[in-house]
Amino acid sequence: MRKTAAALIGLILLLTGCASSIPTGKPVVVVPNYPLVFLAQELFGDTAEIVSMAKPGVDPHDLELTAQDFDAMTKADVVLYQPGFQTAVDEAVQAVKPKLAVDVAKDVTIMRTTATGETPAPGADPEEEPSEYDPHIWLDPTNMEKMASATVSAIEAAQGDNAKALAETAKTKAPELAKKLQDLDSQFTAGLQGCERTAFVVGHEAFGYLAKRYGLTQIPVSGIDPSVEPTAARIAEVQAEITQYGITTAFYVAGEADTVTESIANDMHLSLEVLDAVELEPEGGYLAAMERNLTALQQADGCPIG
Repeated sequence: MRKTAAALIGLILLLTGCASSIPTGKPVVVVPNYPLVFLAQELFGDTAEIVSMAKPGVDPHDLELTAQDFDAMTKADVVLYQPGFQTAVDEAVQAVKPKLAVDVAKDVTIMRTTATGETPAPGADPEEEPSEYDPHIWLDPTNMEKMASATVSAIEAAQGDNAKALAETAKTKAPELAKKLQDLDSQFTAGLQGCERTAFVVGHEAFGYLAKRYGLTQIPVSGIDPSVEPTAARIAEVQAEITQYGITTAFYVAGEADTVTESIANDMHLSLEVLDAVELEPEGGYLAAMERNLTALQQADGCPIG
């Protein structure tokens, strides 16, 4: 019989009673994905030992935790996480009950989105397409600013010397981070004005928050889960919208094999370019990746650049 997730977590917690692999001497902040690595680095700098549970090249949606990850969470002063994004992390937070688990998304309005082009589950109402929540909140810089504020507020309210040290650093660094994010937001706002078109085609539905913030129309080939193939009907819809909006570029998402989007681009003589969902650590970090996204969108949508 298969063990339940709770039983597996209990077994791992038993096994983590050995010596900790976390260096001592600094407050420990544990994070499960790259966007929160960026957030922690910007807020805490060298004050904290930042322990990332992200695995190189592994889609954060599919994260599986190791015994070392559970060990890190039990010993952490702070665990930053986004409920509803990574199931394994949500279950671990409930089981481990860290000293302080911060819901970074508590002040963010989460978008419910249609899982475009996916086949409804057996027995589902054929009039209602499947839908789910879009976790990619960090692709709107104003959401990243809210995530930072939620983190600072939670740590300021915590007890203990380590929490106090983290709070002191975060209060100093938070305005610097806010300025960077506000500047990024201004770049997007100004850079996406006066464009020939405001629609863009992308391999899967990861850019809803960015599109909403800057008045764009995202045309996804597949839904939130890139592993689910789009239906033939969805592909036909995308092709029709490409013609309707005069689209000249199709985007695939960085780090993902996307033969369907590539095929659409080839069939309709479109350029094939990349957008970064910033789920895995990108070259140059979050800010650089977002700036590359802006440039790519400007070029695809015929926006004035200068």
